[in-house]
Amino acid sequence: MYSQVFGIEVFENLVRFYLNKSDAAFTDYVNRYAKKAFSYTIALESGRGMLVYPRQNDSVKRRFFVDCLVTNYNKSRNSDRIQIKDAEKPLWVEFVDNPYLPTTALVHIRFYADKAHFRVYNPTDELNEALSLLTKRSLKLKPTGQVRLKVGDFDAFYRLDEWIKRCIYDKTAKIVYNEEEFLAMRARYSKNSSWRLPANNASVLNKYYEALEARSNESFVIIQRKYRNLVKKYHPDNVYGKDEATVKSYTEKFMSVQCAFDAIRAHYEKAS
Repeated sequence: MYSQVFGIEVFENLVRFYLNKSDAAFTDYVNRYAKKAFSYTIALESGRGMLVYPRQNDSVKRRFFVDCLVTNYNKSRNSDRIQIKDAEKPLWVEFVDNPYLPTTALVHIRFYADKAHFRVYNPTDELNEALSLLTKRSLKLKPTGQVRLKVGDFDAFYRLDEWIKRCIYDKTAKIVYNEEEFLAMRARYSKNSSWRLPANNASVLNKYYEALEARSNESFVIIQRKYRNLVKKYHPDNVYGKDEATVKSYTEKFMSVQCAFDAIRAHYEKAS
């Protein structure tokens, strides 16, 4: 019997579901139900699933949601059936092609002013080591371990940015964060750093003007208006749920526009 749920893993502080990515109708239904039914959900990158946090007013709907996924999983299995009595744990729902993916850690990062807050699920030795190097202190996290990192300047932010990219590239962990929070933190330090580019370097600045579809002789007010139009046009939320290539291209364009405006704004502030 065909099952749309590839696998279920129950951890001390998390329940993880693997759903068949190729079944578009089913994954679309799960997405729409979660958005409508739950108070606090966070989308994984490129529409690959979601993280659902428990809320008291969601308890009945969460129980129904979990029971449906468990029933779907069990219907094609005779021996290795599963039961989940505790539906109040966070739910990690992931859309995958391969039902036999190895277990990985999940890191949810929140950015508050000058602090990054890491909430870690199912930590591994590899992730403990990576976080120890980032925070410069020895860590051995327990399930739902939490770590806070103070980001005091651009150098610290740059190290954090590179750490996130490296963890994603090396598949050390699944990284989930709010893009707007991340951009707000980056903007906080870009004002003083000018993104480490010389403000009088005409060739570099021209590339940024091109990214904003602007000219160097235009006023900052006009450039800012063009920047806002581009950010609105290329925001990743506009293509949420579409194919991965489209989401990636919009995200890259969104980030390049943001970076270009930060550099040009820093240039105008120095010139004034």
